Formats: sequence, C-alpha cells, structure tokens
Amino acid sequence: MQHKDPIQIENELAYKMLKEAANNKDIKKTLSDISLPLIDKVIKPLREEINKTQDYSKLPKEYQEALENLAAEHSSEKLQYGALMPEFKSSKDILSSATNINKLLDVQEAYLRNLDKLSTVDEMATAMKIIVELTCDYYEAPKTWHSKKFDAINSLISSSKEELDIRVYRNELNQQPKLAVTLGIGKSEEDFELKTAHGEHKVEHQVYNSGKAAFGDVSMKTRLELLCKDYDANKSEKSLQKMEYYKIPLDKSKREPIEAYAKKWETFFEKLATNPKTQEKMPLVAGVSRATTRALVCLQDLSALNKPDGSFDFNKAQIVSNCLMGFLVHAGHHSIVEVAEVYNRLLDYVAIEKLEKSGPTKAMTEKKMPYYHIGNYRSFFNKGYAHIVNHETPSSKKGPSPQ
Repeated sequence: MQHKDPIQIENELAYKMLKEAANNKDIKKTLSDISLPLIDKVIKPLREEINKTQDYSKLPKEYQEALENLAAEHSSEKLQYGALMPEFKSSKDILSSATNINKLLDVQEAYLRNLDKLSTVDEMATAMKIIVELTCDYYEAPKTWHSKKFDAINSLISSSKEELDIRVYRNELNQQPKLAVTLGIGKSEEDFELKTAHGEHKVEHQVYNSGKAAFGDVSMKTRLELLCKDYDANKSEKSLQKMEYYKIPLDKSKREPIEAYAKKWETFFEKLATNPKTQEKMPLVAGVSRATTRALVCLQDLSALNKPDGSFDFNKAQIVSNCLMGFLVHAGHHSIVEVAEVYNRLLDYVAIEKLEKSGPTKAMTEKKMPYYHIGNYRSFFNKGYAHIVNHETPSSKKGPSPQ
C-alpha cells in the first residue's frame, strides 16, 4: 500500500469534513443551534449600536474594534478564504457607511439562519468563517459581555505564553512575504507565490493569506536562536526581557548550546505533536489554534454547547470542533492536532468543573470521554460520520480543490 504523507491525509480529512457537514442534516442542525446565541449576543448588539449612531466613528471603542475585525476579515483586505464581501477592497470601504455595515451584519445573519440550505464545501467553509469571526469578537469584547465563568474557562483552554512564542513568522526568517495559491496545509514551493514589491497582489488567480503563508516554523529552538541573535545584535529592551524570561545568560560566553535551552523550554504542545506510534512529528502550521480557542471558550461561556437540560453535550462539542478543524485546515491556517488539542482542553475543563461540583463520576473518566488521541485521527471524529477517516484512497500532493 502506498504510504500517504500526513499533510495529504489531513487535507483530505478537512475537505471530507466540510463536505460531510454540507450534506449532513444533523451537523447543520448543531451548527444552527450554536449560531443562535452568536446572532443574539454579537450581531444584534452591533446592529443596534450602529443603527443608534449611524456613524462608525461615534461608536464606543469596543464596538469599533469588533466591526473592524469583521470588515477586514470579510472584505478583500486580508485575502481570506471564505470572505463574504470581497467586492469591498478594504475594511474602510465597509465601515464608511451604516448601510454597508448593516449589509455585512445582515449577510452573516442570513447565512447562519439558512445553514440547512448549504450544499457545497465553499459554502460550509464560509459559514465556519462567520462563526470563527463572531466568536473572536465575543472573546475580545469587554467583560460586560461575558459570564462570570469566562476567565475560568479561558485560563484552562488558552495557549501558554511559550506556546504562542513558538510561532515564527516568515519575515523573522528573512523570507519574503508569501501568499498561498492552494488550499490545505501544504508547504512546498508550489503552494506559494511572493507578494509583489509594492505590497499589492496582481490578481491573476485566487490567493489567500493563511497560517501556512504567514508562519515559516513552529519551534522553540528556532525562537530561541532568533532571540539570542536579536539580543546580541541590538540589545533591545524587548529582547532583554525575553532573555531574562527564558533564563539565557546575556553574556554570550556563558551560554550553553542553544539546544540545551530549547530542550528545557520545549512546550508541552511540541512534545504532544509527536505521534507515539511512529515517533513521527505531526504536521504543524502555527501552533495551538487561537481561532479554535476563542470559538470554544466563547461557545462554552454562552452555554451553546449544552443540552436543553443544561448538561454538557459531548456530541455537539465534538461536531463543532470537527467543523472548525475542517475549515481551519482546508483554509491553510492550522493542522488537525493544533485544533484537536484545544478540543481536548475543553473536555479537560468540563471534567474539572464536574469534579469540583459533584466529585468523581463514572462518566467523567478519560476512557469514557471522547478525547482525541495523538496520531489516531478517527478518535477525533464524531461516531456519526467517523467513516470519513479512510486513508486507503490515493491522493495528489495538494489539498483537494474547492467546489
């Protein structure tokens, strides 16, 4: 049997997940359920505020920031796969009038209220893009938007400082800015092209800003190498603070080889990304997914992942996480383990919260809970459609083309 590259496998699974979601009534019902609180708690207050003032510049700062995020992500400004209004060149074009802002909010709400009518991979990706950005707005909103449990949820699910630090941008590696010309998480030369010298892309074919285009490496070793190099050359206050944080001697002659510090500070996530069955490193694009973190923290805070009786719905959480993965991997932002690890941390939160309330239970054991096990893709997918995990079919190197 032909051995398939992990990147091929993950691109296939992401595409299959979006396709399944576009044709599975149960999945679309789940996504519709979690969309209702987003409409009520994010879209509705934004619409009310802009209709009250009719002027973006007169909005409170938190509302301006929320709308700026949505406008940038859904115009052609950020060249995002799944953007709703690419006919607008920039966020400023949308934010220039209350009419345009309302159009953006209205089209998002209409999309979420008509999830049952979606039928293609592209349409489902757009729906997940909307959910990702609305949850981002909720996550970044003032505390008055959040429940009292928000900080506790966030502290258990969010990435550590070190996990965020292992993201290394291409410009830090002295690589020219790139854009993705393929979907999926491939990182070969054929997956990218350079941005033009003046920073604007000459539109000849579809291009995307994505995690794989922005980040050149995910590595504590690379991060510490760059840190030492920057400190030795510039002695900047920022590099000084980081050298002290990572306990690396400022005197170059007193330092151990960089590998020693990299091993000491290697993040739990980096260790986790090694397949225990083969010792093969799972694909990494940008580290633990902040987009997934914001989405799951938001939905948990809004009780959107609960059953009608108020108890946590494991099926719903798994389905939503699978759909987030489908979008984020297909769009080239993250690999599966970078999304699935956040899902696992959500389950950790639920288990700890239950333990604090009622003590140990038979249902809240690691064997009983639907955790993702590193290297076992099937363990991440909901049983209702886990059959899509099939590595037997040959595939091309690139991720599947969008419909």
